[in-house]
Amino acid sequence: MSNKDLFSNLNESMKTITKVALQAVDTGLEEINKAINEKGDYIRVPSSASEYYRKNYEDVFDEFEAYGFKDIVLLEQKDLKVGLFTKEGSIEKISIDGKADFKKNAKFRKDARVVIIYHTYKNEVYL
Repeated sequence: MSNKDLFSNLNESMKTITKVALQAVDTGLEEINKAINEKGDYIRVPSSASEYYRKNYEDVFDEFEAYGFKDIVLLEQKDLKVGLFTKEGSIEKISIDGKADFKKNAKFRKDARVVIIYHTYKNEVYL
């Protein structure tokens, strides 16, 4: 049910009370999230796994390092010949603690392993 549907059947004073209550809940959730993150055991990832697809692996490595992740592994996927459709260094897959389908704002321990698989050129040997 959307907020619009929720408010449509309420009189003005009930709308005000409901809005204040929703703001209090939002504020409470923000405080809980801050407390969890300040404790330092967990990191909340601001983007989903799919949002990192095709981004440059070096940028994402730096981002995850800045979040506080300590165990970041980079793996090359040597599959490019020309690089017309896929850029060298673009991410094919990313996982945190074995989860490759994590959602936006997902929470992970800061010691969770982050694996970033990115595209690079095949090593061609010419004789």
